Order: sequence, then C-alpha cells, then structure tokens
Amino acid sequence: MGNDNTNPTDPTDRPEGAEGQDPASSEDTSVDTPNEDPRWSGPHDEAEVGTDQDLSGAPVSAGAAAYGPRPGGLLGSETFALTAVFLLALTLLSSQIVQLFSTVLQIGDQPVPHDQVAQLSNQALVGGGLALLTVLFAALALVLTNMGTRPWARWLAMANVIVGVLFVIMAVLTYVMIPAGTEPQMPQMPSVPQ
Repeated sequence: MGNDNTNPTDPTDRPEGAEGQDPASSEDTSVDTPNEDPRWSGPHDEAEVGTDQDLSGAPVSAGAAAYGPRPGGLLGSETFALTAVFLLALTLLSSQIVQLFSTVLQIGDQPVPHDQVAQLSNQALVGGGLALLTVLFAALALVLTNMGTRPWARWLAMANVIVGVLFVIMAVLTYVMIPAGTEPQMPQMPSVPQ
C-alpha cells in the first residue's frame, strides 16, 4: 500500500536520515517539534515566535513579553474600582436606603407631617445620589479597562455597577412612594368641668 504514517510507534516507519539508527534509540534528530511527532511538523511551526521577538520581528524585553501591557497607573481602572467600593460602603452606612424603603412601605397611605416628609425625601435623595456616584465610578473603571487591567478590578467594578444600580432603583422607588405631607393637627384640649 504505501507508507501512510498512521502508526507512529511502528519501528519500521522511520523518517529519512534515520536509517543508520537503532529502532529502539530514543534519539531522533530529524524531528524538530516540541512533541517529537513528525506528523505535527509543517507550516504551523513557522508561526511560533520566540520570547525575544514579537510578531513584527522587533526585539522585546523579557518583562514586557511575560506580563503584557502595564496597568493604567494612578488613574487606572483599579483606582476607580476601589473608589466605587468605598462609595458603596459609604452609601450603605450613611444613607440607609434599605431602612428608608422599608419605612416607606410600612407607612403606606397614613398621614405624615410635612417635616417628616421633607426628612425622608432628603435621605432618599442623598442615598440615591451616592449610589449613582458609585455606579458612575464603577462604570468609569469598566471603560478604562485594557489588556493590562487586573481581573479583580473588572469583577469589582461590575459588582459595584450591579449593586449600585439596585440601590439607585430602591432610592427612586422610596422617593416616589413617600406620601404627601399633611398639616399637623393641634390636639384638642380636654374640657375641664366646672
């Protein structure tokens, strides 16, 4: 039939130039591929590039070849992702959006004095503003990502965007559900019998 190289372990099937070698010999000088299999040699081997040259043929330092592009630095994605985390913590601790939302749900349609409505509105606006600022910083961190950005910065920024958007939605719902204020009613003085 012919030599079709379907069985690479066949001792009679040796590459040319290896006629003088013992079939049990572990040295095969004619094969120049990493896995020592002649079936894998071919045009794809020419595409392999050493660590000291890039695809254009220009020399590259060992540090640049090993690590790729450097992160953005002081105003990079990592900085804005961490800033978004701190803003999210500030949003959670100072504005108490979840507590406001549950309070407004419990109030329902009950009459509420004007001063308390103003206080609830201000707290909802401040909490929503901080949550929106968190989303903006996290989105900026995502926009600034590149090949050198550390993966944790991407994950952190996306998590901040998701949680921040949820808090913005909760703040908007709280603000919309706050009932209208009523004038405080003066308590009637009990009549004293004479």
